[in-house]
Amino acid sequence: MPGFDLAEMLAWRKAHVSNFEEHGQLADGKLTVFWERVPLAAAEECKDWLQANRQNPTDVAADFKTYDGTWSFTKSFHGRGKGGVVDLFAEFDRTNASTGAVDTALWANARVVAGADQTPGDTHLRVRFTDVDKASLYTLMAAVRGQSYTNPSINGDTYTGTYRAISSQPSLNEDTGKGDLLVILWNKSFTLSSFRNYGLPSQEDVVYIWNVAKDEAQTIINGYMSDGYTVTVGHQVESDVPGTVDLVVSVPSDVSMVPIDYIVGTNCDISTVTQTRLGLTKEELQAFIATFTAQTPGVTKQLSISFNENTGKYNATATTATRDTTGVALDLTIGADEDTVLALTYRYNLTKGSVETYAAGFAAQEQGKQKSLSVSRRADCTYDVVAQVRTTQPIGEALTTIVGRSKDTLETTVYEWGIDKAAVEVFVAGYAAQEQLVNKSVSVSRRADYYFDVVGRTLVKTESQIPISFTIGATEQSVQNSDYIWNMTASALQVELDNRSTKEGGKQKSARISRNRTSSGEEDGTYDAVFNEIVTDNTTVTAAYGTGAESEENVYSFSCTSAEKDAIIAALTDTDLEGNLSVSVGRNQDDTYNISTRRTQQKPSHTSFAWSLGNEQYQIDFWFGQLRATAFAEIEALPQGPEYSISLRRNGDGTYDLTIRRSESAGDQAFFTISNDGTLTEYQHYFGITLAEVTTAIEALSQGGISDRAYSLSSRGDGKYNLRIIESTTKEVDYDAITGIGESVSQRTYWEVGKTIAQIPVIAQETGVAKSLRVDRDSRGQVSLQRQETTIIPWTSSTFIIESQKERTVQGTIYAGHTTIPTITTTYGSVSSQFDAGTATYSGIIREVIFTAESGDEDHWDNFTSSAWIVTTQRFYGHLAGKKYFIDAPIWYKVKQTRSRSSAENFINYGPGGTITLPKHPATQPGAGSDVKIIGGNKYRATYIHGLYDGHTSLEKAMVAGAAWIFDTWTQVG
Repeated sequence: MPGFDLAEMLAWRKAHVSNFEEHGQLADGKLTVFWERVPLAAAEECKDWLQANRQNPTDVAADFKTYDGTWSFTKSFHGRGKGGVVDLFAEFDRTNASTGAVDTALWANARVVAGADQTPGDTHLRVRFTDVDKASLYTLMAAVRGQSYTNPSINGDTYTGTYRAISSQPSLNEDTGKGDLLVILWNKSFTLSSFRNYGLPSQEDVVYIWNVAKDEAQTIINGYMSDGYTVTVGHQVESDVPGTVDLVVSVPSDVSMVPIDYIVGTNCDISTVTQTRLGLTKEELQAFIATFTAQTPGVTKQLSISFNENTGKYNATATTATRDTTGVALDLTIGADEDTVLALTYRYNLTKGSVETYAAGFAAQEQGKQKSLSVSRRADCTYDVVAQVRTTQPIGEALTTIVGRSKDTLETTVYEWGIDKAAVEVFVAGYAAQEQLVNKSVSVSRRADYYFDVVGRTLVKTESQIPISFTIGATEQSVQNSDYIWNMTASALQVELDNRSTKEGGKQKSARISRNRTSSGEEDGTYDAVFNEIVTDNTTVTAAYGTGAESEENVYSFSCTSAEKDAIIAALTDTDLEGNLSVSVGRNQDDTYNISTRRTQQKPSHTSFAWSLGNEQYQIDFWFGQLRATAFAEIEALPQGPEYSISLRRNGDGTYDLTIRRSESAGDQAFFTISNDGTLTEYQHYFGITLAEVTTAIEALSQGGISDRAYSLSSRGDGKYNLRIIESTTKEVDYDAITGIGESVSQRTYWEVGKTIAQIPVIAQETGVAKSLRVDRDSRGQVSLQRQETTIIPWTSSTFIIESQKERTVQGTIYAGHTTIPTITTTYGSVSSQFDAGTATYSGIIREVIFTAESGDEDHWDNFTSSAWIVTTQRFYGHLAGKKYFIDAPIWYKVKQTRSRSSAENFINYGPGGTITLPKHPATQPGAGSDVKIIGGNKYRATYIHGLYDGHTSLEKAMVAGAAWIFDTWTQVG
């Protein structure tokens, strides 16, 4: 890279002034200079050199003019160039106020944007300082905050009164390093008093204090709080007085306490005193509560308290219920049973000490007496007592019973009641000795009165071994011999068992032994036994019978020897196919066998059923137990024609079951027609017809006209057919609709259904009208037509201002739908046009330049407002269903040029007035995006925007929510 002399290349004498602005505010100047034909290769190096060497130049001289003051370098950039050279620009700001002090000159440059100059009686001012450099901005904010100013003169206007700065709000532009400061000046507020619940005990005085500075509000609140008053605070919104709050003070009236007392006799034992106190202070309430803290037996106290938020006082109700504790008595004596007397004693409402004294009288234990005491405590600390004393007189008499329980058993029972412990010991000792064939038992129960009841039992058994023997015919072929022997000793039982232990063929022996017990369940050492012996003889039984549709033969052989068993089985054959044979063999405990043979066979039978249903004839035949030749012959003999269903099953005995189902129908027909809004459909149904009838029905269909036919043919099992024919014809329908799809565009759509190809119209060209035709042909040869005619209505807007400068004004007019391109009528101007091939029309903008006299310069900047709306466009992009779209949305606005910033801001805040008719579109709020710019000196240009589209609404919502033309205006990219 060649070396460059940057200091020489960027000397002030070579600089040219691109822009110079002077301001009457704190930052009072902006200077933009540039150096021509700077090599592009050195551009970035030059920008770095300016950043390092031109930070704070003084008295800058450029273009043969000196610009006084100290300038601050802000940024550098280069413009477009050709041939490898560019123009290099540098921007500087001049700031005279850097200390941030608030002096007379500073107030003279400030602006009151809202306050006493708008509404008489306002107590605050909004003062704005503009274009303050960053260092001075925060210094100024700190110097102003909390200061008081008497009769301040702001921008030439004096505001009477003492104002204090209660809020300062900076706004900094990081790009320029400058900002604005909004200061709120506050004058003392006023108050308003009202009354709540006037004349009532809950009366309150309500005081409203508005626009209290936040740092003073707490002191006022603390003063009211110490007096016991209620204060609520409300924050101001930005549109009122920032930095202040509203206070509402509630001062309750002094209501004297109201006492209410009364006494009520609740029941025979209780009297109730009720005390009500209304309008108590907190201290009075605490004193009233203290009188009810003590606990007293027989006294129940309740206290309810409520707080009156309106008065800040309390209401209290106390209830004291006093019970009579003299101790009401009730005594009862009853005969509980034959030998018992029951004494009942009731005592009510006793104190704790009275209960303890009374209970002490029941503490001693006494034989023959059973005592109990129940005590229940009430909520008022008194007690109810119930005492029971059962006194028993012992009988002391014995009862002896002797019973012969069975032929060989005698039982003696002795009962004694109400005897003492010593008598029990003597009684039990009489049953201690053990005796052969004698069972003894004693039961003793202790009563609640400390006496005893005893029962003694003695069971004496006579030894007997006399047997009982008998013989019975157990079954047809067997005899059973039984021996019963009772009360055997163990040795006698063993002898009997040994005599019956030998095994013998053909005999089945068994023994059942039980050990005897007394009535109380104890074993007495004797046994009962039963001995059985069954002897069986061989026999054979044959039974043959028929069970319904089957024949059956059973042969039973009982108690066969092993050789007889084998001979019977060997004689059986399994080669017979006609019959089902089964054999069952069982072994008996006496080494003999039982054999059962069973042979079953189906009986041949035939049953037939026939019925009809509509045109259908049905028949079903059932063949059971047929031989093979017979069953097959029936199948082979079936005739041709009808529909048959055959089911054949072979049985286990070699026979066959056969089922033959037959169905046959006569031909049947059904016709019906259904008419809908757009179609006419005819249905033809044929059931059970021959092939020739199928051909005739299809060939008979009409060949003319346009229709949609469908055939459905199915073959049946009986050799006939079912046929369905559906023929559908579309009705001719014509209708149309007109829609407005834009401000100057209308569209008419024609729909024609059920036409022939010959009826398709010829579309003629027409200037200003875009036409389209869509034809759909269906399978029947019919066509559906959709014709659209989009008509462009020639439209020309009113004249609006496109550009406004001090020496000229550029006016514009929008046109659309014109068949020719308009021409301008003034000397200077231009016309832009765009041709729409679909409608053969032109649209665009006509621009005309109108020059103004140089002498009208000051008049031009004195409250000039454009009379017509200015229109331009802005392109926005959106995405829908994975595709990208764009729209050139129009932006409508008016401009105002003035030497008063407040006038320019009022133009933005309140709008230019008048009405504007805009197409339907998802719009921003009027005024969104509007701003005020400083043109030079104290000249301002305000732009009020009435936007149509903000670029943020989703494309999908825009298409759904807006008019139809929105969808057409969005253009797909790519």
